[in-house]
Amino acid sequence: MDRPYSSPISSQKARPILVIRTCKHIKDNGALCQAIAQKGSAYCPAHRQLQARIRKMARAGRAASRITLPILDDMQAIQVARARVKVALEAGHIDEGRARLLRWGLRTMATNFRYMELQDKKLTLVNEAGAATPRKSNNVYQMPLTIVNSRTLK
Repeated sequence: MDRPYSSPISSQKARPILVIRTCKHIKDNGALCQAIAQKGSAYCPAHRQLQARIRKMARAGRAASRITLPILDDMQAIQVARARVKVALEAGHIDEGRARLLRWGLRTMATNFRYMELQDKKLTLVNEAGAATPRKSNNVYQMPLTIVNSRTLK
């Protein structure tokens, strides 16, 4: 009695090849999942759902890391921005490093606004006293190009 595919004559015939695609997900231990992959995908249904959930969470994380700041044109807007940064940090929407950088920038802007307000007060006092308004200088100033101010030239 001949067994199919065992004789030398029958081995020359083409065997039917059954190709089943397996899941390409790599488990935590480093092994492949090897479950049957879903049609048109490289993953089994369970890991396809997992991949979709991971993508959705990444999109949600990117959206949550954005905070909307007002137009920073006066001191009140800077105070609102500082409050929004504080709330976003406490809610976990932004990390500590980004919050520190935003607070530093807002503190610098607040200092600049205070300085500008003092200059405006001095000018109004001088103008009220009857002195001539200070004229602008015609001097050309050159600033060395460094890493800090190189982006302003772009």
